[in-house]
Amino acid sequence: MSFLYICAIIVLIVFALFFGFKYKQVEGADYKNKRLRDRHGAGSFTTSVSNFLAKIFWGGLVVISILLGIFCFAKMSEIDNPKKIDSQDSGASQPLAIQNQDSKSTISNSKNTLSTISVPGDNSSSTLQNKIYTEQEIRDLEEKVQYSGDDPVIRMRLGLPPKN
Repeated sequence: MSFLYICAIIVLIVFALFFGFKYKQVEGADYKNKRLRDRHGAGSFTTSVSNFLAKIFWGGLVVISILLGIFCFAKMSEIDNPKKIDSQDSGASQPLAIQNQDSKSTISNSKNTLSTISVPGDNSSSTLQNKIYTEQEIRDLEEKVQYSGDDPVIRMRLGLPPKN
């Protein structure tokens, strides 16, 4: 990665030199126009304005190239010397782990990757559909798995009876 930053710095240096050269060319043309005006009265106002705008343009590109070169150099040194992460601040980046008490479904996120979700087999979902539950039993099951929605697929995966 630092190789790319080195290449970018070299390209930006070349650009800054080229833009600086173009700036000096415009400055010379502006000097020539002023000299013609002062000595011979033949200088042009429009040439003077266009030279002024060109100096702003090329000078701005020189400044931008130099600033981008400094930015690339700073990024390159940041990559070479990474900052150490404080263990107290890393609490927000801890892996997420949600586990159901009856261990019918477990969702865990370790190192920012989602692991598999274990769901009950076909036999448990078929017995849930065959058994008649009271509303209190359904509420207790929903509280256990922390889901009270109407989606039949999710309810089946969580081991909940369908809502009627």
